Amino acid sequence: MHYIDDNLVEGESVIFQTTLHWITACLPLIGSLFFWLCAWLEIGLNEGYPALGYFLMGGLIASAPFIAISTSEFGIATQRVMIKVGLLQTHTLEIFLSKVESISVDQTIVG
Repeated sequence: MHYIDDNLVEGESVIFQTTLHWITACLPLIGSLFFWLCAWLEIGLNEGYPALGYFLMGGLIASAPFIAISTSEFGIATQRVMIKVGLLQTHTLEIFLSKVESISVDQTIVG
């Protein structure tokens, strides 16, 4: 986690750092398993390029959440809340703690 550590002001220290939870990758992994199963069945029926397409599509779907997890940073410092999300197109948000008035959490039964 480099963004938060690199952008601390003088006298500021990190209280808490985190990233996206690994469970955000579960649904895309299930989708990629479907494509890999299709590739395996395609190889069994006839050899050809559709199997390669299914395999590559499954890999693309499986890699997307891991890229999102590895490029997201969330942190609370002594003076600010800092968020950085993105790889090629980066979005950052920094809010001073004195400006935070309320926090709301919406959580489902599963969450």
